[in-house]
Amino acid sequence: MTYDVEPVVVPLRRDDHGVLRVGGTRVTLESVLSAYLQGESPDGIVERSPTLHPADVHATLAWYLRHRDEAEAYLAETRSRFDAGRREAAHRNAGALTRARLLADENLNEKLVVALVRRVPAIDLVRVRDVGRVGASDTELLAWAADEARVLLTHDAKTMPSAGYARVAEGLPMPGVLVVPDDGPARAARRSGADRGGRGVGRLARPRGVPPAAAVTSRRSACAG
Repeated sequence: MTYDVEPVVVPLRRDDHGVLRVGGTRVTLESVLSAYLQGESPDGIVERSPTLHPADVHATLAWYLRHRDEAEAYLAETRSRFDAGRREAAHRNAGALTRARLLADENLNEKLVVALVRRVPAIDLVRVRDVGRVGASDTELLAWAADEARVLLTHDAKTMPSAGYARVAEGLPMPGVLVVPDDGPARAARRSGADRGGRGVGRLARPRGVPPAAAVTSRRSACAG
């Protein structure tokens, strides 16, 4: 008995942005190959991305094994585009930060303040103690920040957001509150080198990125944009 064997079609399609995706899913060729090159099995790849059909994963990996040079060239091009996009985004974010006016709460880790200043020297950042507001209540501090159109950076996730929401509810100006995670200072300091002997504190003026934060803002914000 003879059987007709149909050729296997490589289940790759290029989307409107030039990204290769597997089958009819949004899973990219890069993600499948990255998992495979890290030692993941075809079944494991399907478990990671259940929208993938096992046959499509096997066919994609078979194509890769037969066309390594072509696949590696595509991956290199993809990484290059990603790096270019990240640099452009970082440039835009840095520009936005230099326009922002920030106030560092007295509880904000000094290493984080140093890291911010080192990252973007042009940022307008002052500390609570620099403006004579040490010991001020949340309400008083937010009122001062609003008068100066400054966004407050703080570790106080318990009371400061509530004070911020109260101002918004009363219709008062509210530039914003950024509650910085507890691990933000150490991470930022490691990236900036602020842990190495404490050098580079210099003058306080300005940073490159505000760490992940929970924001409280008002539509009447005078800055924050």
